[in-house]
Amino acid sequence: MIFDTIAVMENFQAKLQASGLKITPQRTIIADIISRFGHIDMDQLFIETKKVLHNISLATLYKNIKLLQEKQLLREVSIDGFKTKYELNLSEHSHLICESCGLVTDIECPLPKEFAQSSQQFEVRRSSIMLYGICHNCKQHKS
Repeated sequence: MIFDTIAVMENFQAKLQASGLKITPQRTIIADIISRFGHIDMDQLFIETKKVLHNISLATLYKNIKLLQEKQLLREVSIDGFKTKYELNLSEHSHLICESCGLVTDIECPLPKEFAQSSQQFEVRRSSIMLYGICHNCKQHKS
């Protein structure tokens, strides 16, 4: 797991430079936190960031998130019934959303795209599939 985080951070820093942005402590810490959580909302991101950067303001955090989105270095994930979350995973993937606890899990789900392209001759440029239900952990706690 630590190697995955290191690789993600090295990739993120390379993308920062390629996009013309400076590698700042704020951006690096924000990316590290998002990487560790996988998916995180702004409130939790602010709490976690304040643990490391005690003087960071919410405005600075929003400014950095907006800039990273504009440069396509992170993605906003809008979830029905929950706060918007952010992720660094920019590959094409779908999400499993737990309606009980709000857990967001990435999954690869190529079938709808492949079906649309092959049987419908439809050129898919992007997709967003959210599957809502109850995660394993919540199911066990309800039993």
